Amino acid sequence: MKIRKLFYILLVFPLLISCMNEDDASSVVVVVSPDKKGDVYAASNIRFEISTFTINDYIKELSIYTLDTEGETLNYRINPNVPKYSETYYYKVPQVSKENTEIKIYVEAIDNLDNKCRFALIYNVLGSDLKELSAIELNSPLSGYNDGINIETKTSIRRSQLTLNDELNSFWLKQFTDEEKLQQIDYLPLEFNTSQIESRISFAINNSFNYAEATSTSLKSAYSASISNNYISNIKTGDIILIGVDNEGWGVMKVLYIIDEEGYVNDKMIINIKTIE
Repeated sequence: MKIRKLFYILLVFPLLISCMNEDDASSVVVVVSPDKKGDVYAASNIRFEISTFTINDYIKELSIYTLDTEGETLNYRINPNVPKYSETYYYKVPQVSKENTEIKIYVEAIDNLDNKCRFALIYNVLGSDLKELSAIELNSPLSGYNDGINIETKTSIRRSQLTLNDELNSFWLKQFTDEEKLQQIDYLPLEFNTSQIESRISFAINNSFNYAEATSTSLKSAYSASISNNYISNIKTGDIILIGVDNEGWGVMKVLYIIDEEGYVNDKMIINIKTIE
């Protein structure tokens, strides 16, 4: 048994750095990949490949903790009950109230003899450099409610009440013609329009763009690589729409829901938008 344990220690010695403060570190090993420490954006996802093993009978417990400004939190726990265990774990970085918040992630394994190893990762969480506007309702132009967005105020607006200056700084759902209004056409226009005089705003659908982890850099890069236009049609639920202002990436929209019921009063599109501050 002593020879087996010595061989085991020599084999895994390079991996034991994170456990060297534990009296029983030689019995249990935890390996996490990637083990990089550095900056991450709030609300982003980190994927970890976790492996643990023991020279004793089995790993009794594998736990993942986080330590941040709110204290230590148990995020995950499982009882493998096998000598070697591996799995993939996804960690959702929380939203933070201030820039450069430190978060520590601990992966801890305990074997059947209560020997343990705790692997530590330290990240600096960067607050998102985009501002998100959530659950914005763009209603049917016939409903009498707001049906567009003003890029200056970053608020919803009603197209029919815009001044000329506001019109240049806004986009809206396609408006009905006078004839269609008289007929009270029963459908929700799935098209965004802008001013026909001197539009500053343009759009490009890019459903491969990572909305959840969007940054100003990724937004500007994706927009500059896209073909844009000052209108966009055939909008569908789930579409990711890049928005440019003055030929530069300004924001990104995600279409959450399209509600088109009988009649037009409740017809609406519900969206989220992230914009550069």
